Amino acid sequence: MDGWHEKPKIEKKKEPEMSVILPTEPIPAIKTWEAFDLLIIGDKSIGKSGFLASIPNYLLLDPEDGMDSYPGYKIKLTNWQDHLDVLRLLSDAPKGKYAGVGLDTLNSSYDLCSIAVCKKLKVSHPSEVPHGGGWGRVTTEFTNWLTAMRLLGYHIVGTCHSTITEVKILARAYNRWIPAFVGGGPSSTYAGVLKKFKILGFMTFDEVTKPATRIADPKTGKMVVDVRVDATDVTVETRVIHFKPSNYWIAGDTSHMLPDKIILSDRWEEDWTRFTEAWGTGQGHTLVEEEIQTTGHQVEGGKDG
Repeated sequence: MDGWHEKPKIEKKKEPEMSVILPTEPIPAIKTWEAFDLLIIGDKSIGKSGFLASIPNYLLLDPEDGMDSYPGYKIKLTNWQDHLDVLRLLSDAPKGKYAGVGLDTLNSSYDLCSIAVCKKLKVSHPSEVPHGGGWGRVTTEFTNWLTAMRLLGYHIVGTCHSTITEVKILARAYNRWIPAFVGGGPSSTYAGVLKKFKILGFMTFDEVTKPATRIADPKTGKMVVDVRVDATDVTVETRVIHFKPSNYWIAGDTSHMLPDKIILSDRWEEDWTRFTEAWGTGQGHTLVEEEIQTTGHQVEGGKDG
């Protein structure tokens, strides 16, 4: 018929493919330590570097010369460009070349990042940029690098220095050990770093009961407790790592696999073994979300962080 036109066919838009699928059965919890990145917090010379060095086959990134006295797959980072270059090198390396990556310390990496950002902004300090813009640029650059490192698929164990800040809980003031990063609000470096790690361990010295004396059984050759020595009332000061939060330190464990604390030996070579042996022996402790305002004072790094 003249003037009649067939109605055009309207094609139905194709629904985009979804990347998520609803589960059809319960999914079990992940219970391997490799799935939980770990941050060790502690004062200078407490033994954080030794803890990293005790982990077999980890690539150890060293921006403050803290690993000089330890063996391992070490690489010194002297500026921020080195940090960016190591991302590329790791992304190009064969998978499995290293069992994981150790970062010692994040404070020193942050300082090098700050220097690079200030140079780019042509200022001598982040505070010289109005409205906190300098601090924001440093935080963004640093946390983006940390995110990129995690996306490479390696297990990450980081260390950072600690500082003390006053917190008030139910109107009572406490001096609390916290990571020595600037800020405390949700957009600060402090908050940004803590969000990257599922386990926070606070390394310090504690008074603990002296371990039982062990001797070789002359008949079997096995090591047994020497019952002739009663050390139940004797205490010694030794390194420990706390995973249960306290009014006096920040810590936490979202894996629910670690005890309140791990008692370390006086040999740094045994640190990681103590950690893996303790894995699965406790109920764990979830991190408490809170905002803490800090001065940004960073504890000076030592040669044995």
